[in-house]
Order: sequence, then C-alpha cells, then structure tokens
Amino acid sequence: MITITGVVKSFEWVNPHTWLHVVVDDGKGGKVEWECEGRAPGVLGRAGWSRTILKPGETVTVDMSPAKDGSKTSIIARVTKADGTILSNQPVFDPRGN
Repeated sequence: MITITGVVKSFEWVNPHTWLHVVVDDGKGGKVEWECEGRAPGVLGRAGWSRTILKPGETVTVDMSPAKDGSKTSIIARVTKADGTILSNQPVFDPRGN
C-alpha cells in the first residue's frame, strides 16, 4: 500500500472499472501521471461516489496498491478529498437495513 497526493486530471465513470488519473510531483521538478483503477460504478455509487464527485484540478490523496511491474498504475483503496471527505472503495452495509 502506498499513498500519493496530486491533482485530478480526469475521472472516468465507466464499466467494468472506473479510472482516476492523478498528476503528482515526481520530486525532481517534473510531473508523473498515475492511472488508478477503481471498482465498478455500481459498487462505488452504493459507497457514495458519483460520476462528478472528483473534478479535474482538485487535489486528492489516494491510498492504493501499486502494480507489481513498477508502472504508474494501481488499485484504489480509498480517496481523500482536500476538504477531508473520505471516499471508500466499498459500500458500508447497515445490518438493520437502513
């Protein structure tokens, strides 16, 4: 698990998986783009996400599992928006049915 903070380039609300593209400082004066794979729109919708919840230009922190091959791709664990809103990658189920 790693964590990055960067600026949203785009957010794709598509099946079978959503995609978040984040531009991050590389620590050497340049930029690098991460492609972060999310769960299906139906799953994220039940977790409180929407197609417009992440907008280009906003700063986010992404907790993720990076690809084993070293490429700048990953699987999203959660996203934290600049206002502190945490977007989980799975719905929270209420056993009482609420």
